[in-house]
Amino acid sequence: MRDAIHVASQDGRHLHGFSLRDVCFKSANHPRTGGAYVHLDTVQTVAMERIVMNEPFIGFHLSNTTILDLSKFDIRSPQVDGVGILIDGDADSNDHWIHHGIIRGNPSLKSRAGVEIRNSGFSTIDSIDAYQCGTGLLLRSDSFEAPRMPGRAQVEHIWTRSCSWDTCLEDGLRIEAVGEGRVRRVRSLGDWYASNFGCGVRIKGSDFIGPDGASILGVDFIDAHSFVNHEDGFHIDHADYWTIQTCKVAGNGHPSPGQHDGVRVVSRADHFKIIDNIIGDTELFPRFCQDYGIRVEAGSTDRYRITGNDLSCNRTGGLLDEGTGRKIVRGNIDWNDGATWTEEPAPVEPAVSAAPMRQAKGRFGWPRRA
Repeated sequence: MRDAIHVASQDGRHLHGFSLRDVCFKSANHPRTGGAYVHLDTVQTVAMERIVMNEPFIGFHLSNTTILDLSKFDIRSPQVDGVGILIDGDADSNDHWIHHGIIRGNPSLKSRAGVEIRNSGFSTIDSIDAYQCGTGLLLRSDSFEAPRMPGRAQVEHIWTRSCSWDTCLEDGLRIEAVGEGRVRRVRSLGDWYASNFGCGVRIKGSDFIGPDGASILGVDFIDAHSFVNHEDGFHIDHADYWTIQTCKVAGNGHPSPGQHDGVRVVSRADHFKIIDNIIGDTELFPRFCQDYGIRVEAGSTDRYRITGNDLSCNRTGGLLDEGTGRKIVRGNIDWNDGATWTEEPAPVEPAVSAAPMRQAKGRFGWPRRA
């Protein structure tokens, strides 16, 4: 099926300037099985806002686009294996700002993703609500080198902030690299991963180790929330240089308590940090659901820190650390372990006695007369 709007360069050079505002797209009598409502190929300086799309296969398909501002959109019911927003390309696909929009999936139509990014980079996703899609946000790379820029990671520099990836039929966020694919430099700030049928966040790298290390490098989650997902809150497999910091993780594995963890590190994970999080006892979400707050399985884990976490109210225990590499694991607390955690009392300085009253003296040091 063809695209409804297709804007493409004919000579491989970027077209400059495209604007689309105040438009509503509706499907025909038959569901779409291919194509996009809006497909931009090799276009630069794009502004689109206030757009509604009903039952697309792909809502926005952005190929080799650069300098894009997409905002205030509502994408409803992407079709089976479809995508709300698909970004792909190579070295010419970058500088996207996608913000303040909604992607509403349909539970009876399992779309592939709300937002999917392949072979692209330098994208900021801000204040997006994607729910009931297949996966909320999918970052996928299956090739190491971009076609026109040798040595460059295929998916890199992705920022998400204040987004909600909720009630998806698989994972809230899935980052995956296949074969020689590479995903690098991803940051999630203040995002919400909740009530998904899979994991809140799933990271799965490939077995192919390149010159710079693992296939997935440099992923940070700061002030994120991962609540009441059917599987693990964070499931991390084959990734290096990642951080989970000041996050809240609770109630995961809710349909089957004791079978999934808050944070699960499966294998081959180096240079990671899990610090200053609350994992288990969080607000009003179900307690004693997660098997362990943090589980680090035996494998090639090395050079990591797990410090300063509150691991209370997990079903089996707060921390299971089977990693054998170099590590710092300390300062984690579990209020359910029968101990009372108190700080050492501050030393009390002895009271200083009042100095004796000195007799007043006159001008030349003589005692003053009463």
